[in-house]
Amino acid sequence: GYRNIDGLSNKYTDELYQYEQRPSCSNDCGSHYLFCDRSHGQPRCVSKVKIGGRCDGFEQEDICYKGVCVNGRCVPGSNPVTNPATQATRAPPATRAPPSSSSDCFNEQPCCERWASMGRCEADVDFMGTNCAASCRICSASFDLSNECSDHSPSCPGWSARGECESNAMWMAENCRESCQLCGQSRHCGGRGRHRDHRRRPPWWRG
Repeated sequence: GYRNIDGLSNKYTDELYQYEQRPSCSNDCGSHYLFCDRSHGQPRCVSKVKIGGRCDGFEQEDICYKGVCVNGRCVPGSNPVTNPATQATRAPPATRAPPSSSSDCFNEQPCCERWASMGRCEADVDFMGTNCAASCRICSASFDLSNECSDHSPSCPGWSARGECESNAMWMAENCRESCQLCGQSRHCGGRGRHRDHRRRPPWWRG
C-alpha cells in the first residue's frame, strides 16, 4: 500500500484510496476529503482526486477536491448540481464545535477509542479525521462510544443477517457489536494505527 498524507488521491481506478466497506455511506463520508462512490457496486468511501487528476467513470460523483470532473479530468470549479442539504451536513473541521448528533457519524474501525485516548486525534489529524470521526468528536455520534455491547445503527440487525459481520468484519465489529454477537469480546486493537493498513479491497470490487 501507500501512505496518503493529505487524505487525497491522484491515483486512479484500482489505486483510488479506499476505506473500509460500509453497508451504506453519506455523500461526503464525514470528511471534505472523501466521497461516497455509489456507481461501482456497493457504496464505499473513496478519497477525492486532486485538481489535474483523472476522474473517468466518476462524472456523476463528487470525486474532485475543490473542483469538478470535466472530460475525465478534475478542473477548478464548483459542481452546479450540489445539493444544499448535503452542504449542510458536511462535518466541520475539528477546531469547530461538534454538530448535533448525526445518524452518519461513525468510527471506521475498533481501535479508534484507544487511539483517541492516546492523543492521535491531534497528532495525526488527516488519518484520524477520516477513520475515527466519532472518537475525535469531528461529528457528534448518536450513540454511547463507551458502550461495548450496542448497535450504532438501527440497520445493524439487517446487515448482520445479510452476512456483513463476516464480509465487512472491521466496520461491523466497531458499529454493530450486539448484532454480530461480540458483546463478550474485547475489541482487537493491534498495530500502530496509521502505520498499519486496516483498509482492505472489498471482495465485490472488480475495478
